[in-house]
Amino acid sequence: MEDKPQSATGIAQYLPWAERVFLALGVLAALMWFNGKAVTEMAFVAVMGLALVYFLSAFLPAESKGDQDKPMDFMALFRSLILPKIAFLGLSVALAGMGLHFFIGSVETEYDVMVYIGTATLGVILVFLIGFFITAPGNSKALMPLAFRVILVLALATYVMMEWL
Repeated sequence: MEDKPQSATGIAQYLPWAERVFLALGVLAALMWFNGKAVTEMAFVAVMGLALVYFLSAFLPAESKGDQDKPMDFMALFRSLILPKIAFLGLSVALAGMGLHFFIGSVETEYDVMVYIGTATLGVILVFLIGFFITAPGNSKALMPLAFRVILVLALATYVMMEWL
């Protein structure tokens, strides 16, 4: 997540830090898993922690951009407000479904639907992001961190779903 300005209050000021901690825990769990260790609980905490961070990020107020007197057109509003909120909700749903699936350990659970819905949402978001990067590259630079998150979780969810089949 982008570093918030000093005026960020409440839980919002801790979300970037929490995201980094849970990402580091997830990387550590992945490294241990590749070495043959059992890391179910560590992966569960990392994935569910990231899901919580992204869920809370979806409800952060939008940052004000420059001129408040001039109304935004729909595409600017969609690019700066609506798309990131939907993306963060999709990220949290996909990660929560994967985390619950890891914790339960069964191949056929109702949590698979969460991963399918989150992955489908992220796929649509990625199409919109690519379209924004092609049509308005100057205005879309702020969406680059979001694009990295979407691509990473989409790749992870696709890998996990292929392992389930």
